Amino acid sequence: MVIEMKDGRLTVGGQTLFTGLSFRVKGGDVLYIDHLPPRANTTLMHVLMGLLPLDEGVVSIDGEPMNELSAAWLRRHIGYVPNRLRWPDDERFKGLSDRDVHQLLMENAAAGDSPIVLIDGIYGASDEDLCRRMAQSGRAVVACREQLESNTGNDDE
Repeated sequence: MVIEMKDGRLTVGGQTLFTGLSFRVKGGDVLYIDHLPPRANTTLMHVLMGLLPLDEGVVSIDGEPMNELSAAWLRRHIGYVPNRLRWPDDERFKGLSDRDVHQLLMENAAAGDSPIVLIDGIYGASDEDLCRRMAQSGRAVVACREQLESNTGNDDE
């Protein structure tokens, strides 16, 4: 399965979050997207899931431009790991930090069989290792890379 964006531009609330963004990711690939402005990671993931339209450009799945039907199909076949989570009423996450919940969801995505995995923020080498493992199993992985404020480690990639 291939997910692709060609010449994507998106403006939200008067701020251009990205312009001219193009990429193609197929099974076995990991794409890290760096240096997006604040809020752009989640917004980009929403675009790739067909929840938000681009101002310009196109998102395609296996060469076909995304439409309402293909976006709905894609959402049933992707793994999505959100960036920051706040589910205080969910017993599974009580007492866990955002980072702990993120790690659990990354591990679930790695153990799953979704052909495309979208990751709204990865934090360091352990997350990158999980991304590589997912790609080695034949999945297409798109991940926005950023560091948590508390992360003082040195990431090489």
